[in-house]
Amino acid sequence: MTEPVVDNVDAMSSPVFFDNDALRTALARTSGLIFADIETLNVGNDSEQGIVMQFVAQALVAMKAQPDAFNAACSFNIIHIGERFKSDVQQYFKYDKALMSQLLSSCYRFITEFEIKARSGLHDSLSIAWNRLLLVDLSSYSESSFQIKFAQYHMPIYIMREYIAHPHMQALSELPAAIVSAKVTTEIYERELNDREGRADTLAKNLEGYTSQLNFLGLVRGFQQLRDVKDEERKWSLLFVRSLGVVLVALPITKILNWLPVSADPAKEIASGIAVVALELMLIYFFRVTLQNFRSVKAQLLQLDLRVTLCQFIEGYTKFAKEAKKDDDKEILTRFEQVVFSSIVTDETGIPSTFDGIEQISGLIERLKK
Repeated sequence: MTEPVVDNVDAMSSPVFFDNDALRTALARTSGLIFADIETLNVGNDSEQGIVMQFVAQALVAMKAQPDAFNAACSFNIIHIGERFKSDVQQYFKYDKALMSQLLSSCYRFITEFEIKARSGLHDSLSIAWNRLLLVDLSSYSESSFQIKFAQYHMPIYIMREYIAHPHMQALSELPAAIVSAKVTTEIYERELNDREGRADTLAKNLEGYTSQLNFLGLVRGFQQLRDVKDEERKWSLLFVRSLGVVLVALPITKILNWLPVSADPAKEIASGIAVVALELMLIYFFRVTLQNFRSVKAQLLQLDLRVTLCQFIEGYTKFAKEAKKDDDKEILTRFEQVVFSSIVTDETGIPSTFDGIEQISGLIERLKK
């Protein structure tokens, strides 16, 4: 009579069965009673009865010593014969062949499943006792003989069937398709990632260009602010030049046309003429100074306009400069850089000094004295 597989039972789970305190107490008591019966009945170690009782006792000792391992490895038999096995263990008080036959079949099934599924396997003494059962005739244990054959030939099939039918194994069977799907998905993600990296690189380059343009825009804005200051200075310089020019022209005309008061005293008239000439010379000097300052401001404005113009293609210049400076002639862009990055020059060489012309005036006075 074969054991049917219970539907909807997770045979790969680890039911808590051998950790039960009552069962562990019964295992210890029954194994001790069996060892005592072996001595009391004077059973030989090589006899059929002795081999059976030794195997059952050692199996019960192993179950008590390794409850977690038997819970993990014997889920199939815990589900199918666990309650019957617990009842048989608890009912044993003295040797009874029928009860011993039931314990033999149950222990054999548990030990066989443990040997199939446990990582550690059986310890030596229990493994020897388990294998010795194959050397004896168990015909007098009819029920045990059938169950032992079932455990040897059919139970591994049921165990493997439950393993194969387990949802985890079904998921494992779908693993190749999942791997293929994962590869396809990975390729799609890699393509998308490459596209996004390309777009990110393009955006980074554009951002770098915008940053460069903003930097040069700030440079142009600084030049423009400086130009506004200089342009205001130019307007005032032009106003002073025109005003002094008008005064320079108006003063002699006024004297010639006798618009100024004329003195009857010749000495006073000569002194008045000398004063007019001195004032005219002073006005000429300040006119020259103002005119030179006006020209200097115009030159500075021209330099600022040149820098603003050059900054419009400075980005292209930087790229060209990188390539040009790789050549042997590294001075090819020196003049260009001197124009763009040099300081604003104020040409003061033409501005007359404070005592410019005094030598000529003193010479003229010496001639008059002679």
